[in-house]
Amino acid sequence: VDGSHRCNDTFTDCVLSWQLLSSGGIMAIDDYLYKTQNTADVLDIPYHGINEFLEKYKGRYCIIEMGYRVFIQKTN
Repeated sequence: VDGSHRCNDTFTDCVLSWQLLSSGGIMAIDDYLYKTQNTADVLDIPYHGINEFLEKYKGRYCIIEMGYRVFIQKTN
């Protein structure tokens, strides 16, 4: 997932991509840590949108890696 860097757009992109992802599939989410420092408006960064997605879908994936990019695998 690599689209808009706006918080709400990132959340929406993740949800829509999740619906297309098969069980066992791996989702790569880019720019998780994009401009997390020195940004006045939290709505201008993907960090919070990705965190909201991860919280909403908690228990339905396993984390492979969390760094600048997030890699998760969809579970049953």
